[in-house]
Amino acid sequence: GVVFDHSQYHIQNVPNSFFIARIWVFTFFLQIFFFTSGITNKNEPLLSMEKWGRFLMKNLRGILVPYFLWCFILGYGFNLTFLKNVLWGTQSSLAQTTTDSVLWFLPAMFTARIVYQLIIDLRGRVCARYSRLFLAVAMIVVFVLGFILSAWGQNRIFFGADIGLVGCGLMLMGSLLSGAIRWLEAQAFSLKVL
Repeated sequence: GVVFDHSQYHIQNVPNSFFIARIWVFTFFLQIFFFTSGITNKNEPLLSMEKWGRFLMKNLRGILVPYFLWCFILGYGFNLTFLKNVLWGTQSSLAQTTTDSVLWFLPAMFTARIVYQLIIDLRGRVCARYSRLFLAVAMIVVFVLGFILSAWGQNRIFFGADIGLVGCGLMLMGSLLSGAIRWLEAQAFSLKVL
């Protein structure tokens, strides 16, 4: 989806059909990214400060360092306003700078991963017995919070927390459905073997 979208900038005389296809692709590709992240996550609680420290460092290095690096590589005219908008980390704040506003996804993903892990940890501490029910309720809560913040802030919430919460909800949905998806994969594989 990202390559598809950015290819338009390198094509002369882009046909109208390209823009129609672009709208169609962009209705679902980021949602699928968050959803598949939930399917592939380990879902293990981080029960010590040491594990949380490793988790945070991994996400800082893997998400935020590239975010800040690319903001400064692509940007110019560094001043206090530039720095404030980059630190705010939303599409609208980045659009007010000289950097690329598509970088908004990285702070939103960072937010989603942190909230997701907090929910996984809370699940292990609060109600391990009703784990799936807890994740389903948490999914609904983060969806609702994300949509409320989005309507209230219109994409202006610090570090894309509104989008991050909705992304976290999609990650939780992927996690909840991962068992069924793996079962379907096994059934499809067993049918191929027969």
